Amino acid sequence: KISKYSWVSNLIQIEGLEDKITNTFKALTNSKIEPQFDLPKEQIVFGFTEINKELEPIFTRIKISRGEESLFLWAVFYTILSFALDCLSENKEDRSTQYFDNIRYIVIDDPVSSMDDTRIITIALSLVDILNKLVNIQDKLEHKLKVLITTHHALFFNIIHGKDKGKWKQEDFVMSKQNDAYIIDEQ
Repeated sequence: KISKYSWVSNLIQIEGLEDKITNTFKALTNSKIEPQFDLPKEQIVFGFTEINKELEPIFTRIKISRGEESLFLWAVFYTILSFALDCLSENKEDRSTQYFDNIRYIVIDDPVSSMDDTRIITIALSLVDILNKLVNIQDKLEHKLKVLITTHHALFFNIIHGKDKGKWKQEDFVMSKQNDAYIIDEQ
């Protein structure tokens, strides 16, 4: 279920982000499962398309796992965040939306729960891509964006912490472990 009155639903519909979300989800799951968006009816259903004997596509609905639900939420978040950074890198008057003009913080709270190690690596690497994108546009932004990432997963942390160290100033970040949770925070 998704409210047709939410800004997320409106953004997805107005900006046509359904295909990008679907492609990201399919890449993360490495399967034929795909979401079908019916935002006016406030729902997203999952399934796969098969071709019948008459060569017509038939969509079969299925129930997805908790891990697949987490991957779908990440696909939505990743797509919107990537879109937001693309918008913010443009001149203010050229942006297709003003949803993100006042954004100051990006908070990512443990995006890898209920996932296997392969998916955790994929999510971490996609997050590194987003962080690199952010580093590359920081000079174009009116306000510096700050990022807070929390996780309890050591593999996820190590990938984020160890990848592309040359692009990020190591002294700008602090890692702390509190009750088995690793926290990266910008000073």
